Amino acid sequence: LVDVFSKCNWAKRILFLADRNALIFQAKKAFTNHLPNLPAVDLTKEKDSLHARVVFSTYQTMINLIDKEYDGAQRHFGIGHFDVIIFDEIHRSVYNKYKAIFQYFDGYRIGLTATPGRQLKNARTDENRELSDFYFNKLFQIICLKK
Repeated sequence: LVDVFSKCNWAKRILFLADRNALIFQAKKAFTNHLPNLPAVDLTKEKDSLHARVVFSTYQTMINLIDKEYDGAQRHFGIGHFDVIIFDEIHRSVYNKYKAIFQYFDGYRIGLTATPGRQLKNARTDENRELSDFYFNKLFQIICLKK
């Protein structure tokens, strides 16, 4: 998808988010192997993202960057900075703590999960029902792949 978005000029900058550093490392390695011509940066290790086309970050790192002011009154990343945002482990990410990221950026959203839909449905609580219904039913297209 990133290759298609990039080649068609539908996406200049892409953000890949995950909840653990190991997943960020793994994703960046895979991206750079498959798409070596797209400059990439891991914000958990590097801070210069100016020339990167693909930015990798944990949710916590990104929350800190969008909550802080940068260079006076301007935030590090504006609302429209990323054209595509990929959320790894989406089933763990849309709840409470990191929902500000989902509400902040306005690019295309792609959620990834290997958790079967029936487990997602059964795991929801009343507290999270409204948020999960919004993201899973309106913003994300769920595609089930057969093993």
